[in-house]
Amino acid sequence: MDLATGRWVPCGRCTEPGMTVENLQPGHQYQFRVRAVNKEGESDPLVTTDPTLAKNPFDTPGKMEKPEVTDWDADHVDLAWKPPTSDGGAPVEEYLIEKKDGTTGKWTEALKVPSDQLTATVPGLRPGEEYQFRITA
Repeated sequence: MDLATGRWVPCGRCTEPGMTVENLQPGHQYQFRVRAVNKEGESDPLVTTDPTLAKNPFDTPGKMEKPEVTDWDADHVDLAWKPPTSDGGAPVEEYLIEKKDGTTGKWTEALKVPSDQLTATVPGLRPGEEYQFRITA
């Protein structure tokens, strides 16, 4: 039952104990009920005690600290960082390094690195240009 509408809506049949219910609206709360069925008929429904909120079971990773510049030259910079405070319940897969130059003022992707790497060299910088860097998990 979608608690917003108060209506029970059939969501499927199965022959095993358990099933995946699809097409739920994120942010809506639902209650579920189950009936056993055999050739003699249907049982009374068993209803969940508490509502279930439809949401992704994982959250986005926590905020990252500012990266540290460990070395630089005219055309590249070496960065180091710490992992986020929280992985949101799922392992971090990669880090996205973005740069913002002083000319355009827009953030652009500079590099992606695997999650086991906490340092990177960002190549292709223009000599004399100022840059800012940020990293997201």
